Amino acid sequence: MSATIPLASFARARRWLFAELRPWRARILASMLLFALAAAAGLVLPFALGRLVDAVQAGDRSAVFPIGAVALGGLIGAAVVSAGAAVLLTFSLEVVLAGVRSRVTAAALGLPGDIADAVPAGELTSRGSDDVDALREAISGPIPTLASSAAAVGMTLMGLLALHPGFLAAIVVVIPVHVLAVRAYLRRAPRLYEQERTIVARRSRGLYEALQGREAIRAYGSMGGVRELAVRRSWAVVRAAMSIRVVQSRFFLRLGFAEMLGTVTLLLVGFALVAAQLVTVGQATTALLVLLALFAPMNGLLLVIDDLLAASAALRRVVGVVDAAEPEYRVERSGGIAACPGPRNVAGPSAAIALERVSVELGGRRVLRDVSIRVPAGQVVALVGASGAGKTTLARVLAGDLAVSAGIVRVHDTDPVLTNASGIARLVTVVDQYPHVFGVTLAENLLLADPRATDETIRAAAGRDGWGTGLDTDLGATDIDSELRQRLAVGRALLGKSPVVIFDEATAGSDGVGAQELDGLIRAACVGRTVIMIAHRLSQAEKCDRVIVMERGGIVEDGAPAELRPAGGTYARLWEAWAAGGNRGATA
Repeated sequence: MSATIPLASFARARRWLFAELRPWRARILASMLLFALAAAAGLVLPFALGRLVDAVQAGDRSAVFPIGAVALGGLIGAAVVSAGAAVLLTFSLEVVLAGVRSRVTAAALGLPGDIADAVPAGELTSRGSDDVDALREAISGPIPTLASSAAAVGMTLMGLLALHPGFLAAIVVVIPVHVLAVRAYLRRAPRLYEQERTIVARRSRGLYEALQGREAIRAYGSMGGVRELAVRRSWAVVRAAMSIRVVQSRFFLRLGFAEMLGTVTLLLVGFALVAAQLVTVGQATTALLVLLALFAPMNGLLLVIDDLLAASAALRRVVGVVDAAEPEYRVERSGGIAACPGPRNVAGPSAAIALERVSVELGGRRVLRDVSIRVPAGQVVALVGASGAGKTTLARVLAGDLAVSAGIVRVHDTDPVLTNASGIARLVTVVDQYPHVFGVTLAENLLLADPRATDETIRAAAGRDGWGTGLDTDLGATDIDSELRQRLAVGRALLGKSPVVIFDEATAGSDGVGAQELDGLIRAACVGRTVIMIAHRLSQAEKCDRVIVMERGGIVEDGAPAELRPAGGTYARLWEAWAAGGNRGATA
């Protein structure tokens, strides 16, 4: 059963964005002032041309060159100041955007396991890439345009007022048309933009799911159906985009009508004022030039609405991810480990791990049922069972990745779900079958576990066969095989200091000599620690102090391997199958 991360409200998204912009408000304000100064310099040209008309009409040719010089200076000044303002504003907003992208990535990585598991495949990728890119499009052009247009409109209105208040009649005629155009646009555009973002996300999810399941798609001969679905989703994106373009075209048509109406009105007003000798021909010319110059920033302000609506839809999706990663039950503490409400010392002070009647539900299905375990400090425990028995779910509960729906969980007397990322990392190390390798050197990958480790310590963590490559090898520029990935993950566990280590089928991708070498590294990492090992091979379980057998989310057997083999239960049957397969075919 899938769900999706809800959208943040408009008010919440706006507050979040203002909070992100707050550290940069001084630079943003400075850029706004520069835009106003550039707009004022831009008015020099129409006023100079109007003065030139009056000078020519009066026969004063000596004023031509000084007026031309002033006009040229105004143009150059406006261009330079406007460019500086745009650079300052764009730089500030790009830094903010980088922070937004980082916040979204961190939020996606920090989503509680039950939420992350319920989100459709590709949804987080779409929100972290497509939606952030949509925000960037709104930052790179429309936001500076909005700032410069607002300043230009304000300065232009002041210029018309300075020439004669009667020239504002053109603005009075234009404004109602603009208001009607914007209202008609806003009735449909926001909904269409939200639909477009949702359809784009659905297309991204479909591509992600197809890539993830490509082997099954080929095996069942379903390429045609998948291709047809991809085509349908792509055309849905095209139809959504075309619906927006239709609404935009009507909007632009209304803006063009407003521009024509304003120009005709000003010509009539100018003619009347000149006839009444209230203004000169040069001043009327200046007013017309100012009005024509005004239409560009006015339309710019209105056109930016289009980009802001698209950015708003994307911002609500982005903030939804950030909010989903900060549920009320996660408590951050400066010390890293949160205090635990409720009963403590569930299984006594000697228990490193204690679970009491723990149940977990995912997507409406119970995947852990009434599990109670007590693991003393220093014990090595193997979890065995068929796929879907609940082994990995139990490991995720211990790692703080999943909240329980019932019961109590303690790792060294701490609830892992109530502990932040740095705190749980000091308590629990997880090595799974798909470890992440950072795009830095091999040594730097290992120093993440222990920044004070020496080269000798790092080499010793590789075991007798070494790492197979130099410590300075850039792993971001190298193809890394699965075995080296596993060795790095186990090496980090060996160098780390956490008292609890969880191995989730850490050798599943290795065979033969490589698997034996990994087993040796794992045994070295187990010394002096409490270990939960989800065993891929029963040979691993046999070397553990204790074996817990799971079926359908519950525990069916618990004891030492030597006790469970002759007991005739589930573990005994698994052992017999494993032995009959020549210690190769059957796994747990």
